[in-house]
Amino acid sequence: MKIFITGSTTGLGELAGLELLRMGHDVIFHARNSKSQMKDNLTYVIGDFSKLEEIKMVAEQANEYGPYDAIIQNAGIYNASPDDLFIVNVLTPFILSCLIHRPKRMIFLSSSMHLNGHVDFSRLDKLNYSDSKLYATMLSNYFAKEWSDCFVNAVDPGWVPTRMGGSEATDDLKMGVDTQVWLATSSEASALVSGKYFHHLEQREANARACCIENQSKLVDLLNQRLNR
Repeated sequence: MKIFITGSTTGLGELAGLELLRMGHDVIFHARNSKSQMKDNLTYVIGDFSKLEEIKMVAEQANEYGPYDAIIQNAGIYNASPDDLFIVNVLTPFILSCLIHRPKRMIFLSSSMHLNGHVDFSRLDKLNYSDSKLYATMLSNYFAKEWSDCFVNAVDPGWVPTRMGGSEATDDLKMGVDTQVWLATSSEASALVSGKYFHHLEQREANARACCIENQSKLVDLLNQRLNR
């Protein structure tokens, strides 16, 4: 299988990519810039997700290596300005979903913090991390509904000890990686589903606001306006 993973020079994204390579899959990694922690023997596309034009450039580069069996939308930020949280955690996965040729499977990285997120479409540039992950989960549900020929799901990897999670994180890092890998590659019936929210290989209940079709439509309309500026 061929798999593209965003935000994959460190943390969960890199670990998932290395595990997929170990399993014999063809993996395309993503780096923010050419000076980041790229390994010589891996294939990368390069682009800074805080910049609209570079998000589009990543989609173009990714399409040169595609089509993909799976895309893992792993890239995300935590300690950042509200504007950057919106661009990287919400706008980027939307644009990449629209511009990269549709894969057979798509995985959005969510967080248990999305359960505390709020919906306010008048302040998309003033959201916090929980809000951004609520919107990312909302996008997962939207594309699951729109793409009947693609398995689209969201994953909460848990509070894991990565650069973002910090050394005090208490969840199982391996399980956070394994859930992404499993959804990207498994032929088990429990993985061949769409519009679901997973934590450590098990389905969980997502925030009901992320499942609201009206919310999904409003969000996508606003993101389309940003994409087409």
